[in-house]
Amino acid sequence: TTFTTLAIPVFSLLYCLFCLSLIVFHLSGLPQALERIFEGAWGIKEIGGGFSAALLSRATRTGFSRGLFSNEAGMGSTPLAYGMSEERNPEKAGMWGILEVCIDTLLICTLTGLASLVSGVAPPETGAAWTMEVFGMAGKGGEWFLAVSIGFFAFASMTAWGCYGQQAILWLGGNEKEKKAYICLFCLVSLWGAYGGEDNFFTISDVLNALVCLPNMVCLFLLSKEVSFPKAAKNQGKKQKTKPGRP
Repeated sequence: TTFTTLAIPVFSLLYCLFCLSLIVFHLSGLPQALERIFEGAWGIKEIGGGFSAALLSRATRTGFSRGLFSNEAGMGSTPLAYGMSEERNPEKAGMWGILEVCIDTLLICTLTGLASLVSGVAPPETGAAWTMEVFGMAGKGGEWFLAVSIGFFAFASMTAWGCYGQQAILWLGGNEKEKKAYICLFCLVSLWGAYGGEDNFFTISDVLNALVCLPNMVCLFLLSKEVSFPKAAKNQGKKQKTKPGRP
């Protein structure tokens, strides 16, 4: 929507600046934070105990599942969004898709993790509560900013996935009545996830994301030779190679 197109970039920038300010304010804790990240991800201290393989497997599995949940890379959902956009150049659309993954996961998620670790706040049971406590170090304004930001990010994600589902229903031969039924079901499941499904949320999400990702990855592999580069890009590359250099 026009609203999310304008609001999300602004809130993303403000969110990154807020995280950076927290990191700079607690800059002395950055080395310990990086040490905790590597120890937790790779099990450096447990290598001698023979647990490194299991810890590495768990860290890799968790990283893949949370990364997939965060940026949807490999799920095949992005073409649904760009198919409805005004961009008609597939190369530019693909580059925007790559940039989105970098901003979403490599930038925003990394800044959130670093800000949480350098703050010195002990992590509670849930990550959302931890982030709220970290932002609360800046006062009530920090808590309100995080709450509003999460609300905007969640609204944008739900709006996008609602559109994805509607397009899928229509592609499968559904009509407007079936599309409305899907919207009602989508809203009910969203309410369940918000109020009563926190315990099993990530487990169900990981399974469903994998079911979407696997067939898409297989198709990408089978079609990789056909969609590697458009002919126009290949011809442009050949022209640049054959262009004589300046004396």
